[in-house]
Amino acid sequence: RQMNGQEARKQCPEIVLVQVPTAFGKADLKIYKQGGNEVVSLLAQRAGSCEKRSVDEVAIDITAEAERMLRERSFEDDLLPAAKRASHLADSALSRTAAAVSRDDTRKGHCGQQAREIEGDKEPDTDEAAETAAQQGPWEIAKWDPRYRRLIAGAVVVDELRATVEKELGYTCSGGIAENKMLAKLGCGLHKPKQQTIVFPCAVSALLHGLPLERIQGLGGDLGTQVKEQLQVSTASELAQIPLERLEFTFPGKGAFLHGLATGTHNDPVQDRELCKSLSG
Repeated sequence: RQMNGQEARKQCPEIVLVQVPTAFGKADLKIYKQGGNEVVSLLAQRAGSCEKRSVDEVAIDITAEAERMLRERSFEDDLLPAAKRASHLADSALSRTAAAVSRDDTRKGHCGQQAREIEGDKEPDTDEAAETAAQQGPWEIAKWDPRYRRLIAGAVVVDELRATVEKELGYTCSGGIAENKMLAKLGCGLHKPKQQTIVFPCAVSALLHGLPLERIQGLGGDLGTQVKEQLQVSTASELAQIPLERLEFTFPGKGAFLHGLATGTHNDPVQDRELCKSLSG
């Protein structure tokens, strides 16, 4: 990824290169925008709000749909096992490995992003057994905590929506399920392609612990560079340790915003909108 055709062919002579459509000497993204709009239309059938954030990214609010499913479907016999089958957990060992990867390496693809493996009746080793035991926590909490139950129902909604998109449009999608857009985006990036990750409240601290600042939306550009240089921090957990007063002093008007990003508590509601399709003056 992000390698020109000649360089790619040197490393992989059998590679098949596809030329994207062009217009006026530039890449024509019309077909990609059209495909993205078709996906949004399908998602909107079950989402309360759809916020198209780029040509291939959309944030959706499925709170009402998750609550409907909790009323109409069995939690123990239906929703819980379905969510377990479909989802990674954000604080698993594999997820933590993926979270520690830089933004550039994430864009190129990395070993932390790999498909879920079904190993049949293989007996887990000691580390695997410990990992499995640790991950029983969120599923057990969900039996009595409404926040966790809602996230599990949401995971089933996302899994069903991804299946619908693939069946009707032929596109595969990855998804993140969390209590806010920021955490959902982080979760989505942990396991690709065609996978999904739940970020339970109990997993937020582990997810953010070694997370490079540039992986957080809003800190990947100039602001993130300034934060790292002026505060001498490089990860979300390091930024979270900076007192709010110092954040506000160093970055007037942005202290609470930065603290919210570093702790995973920044809650920007899903805005029901599409991207601007054209601009004329």
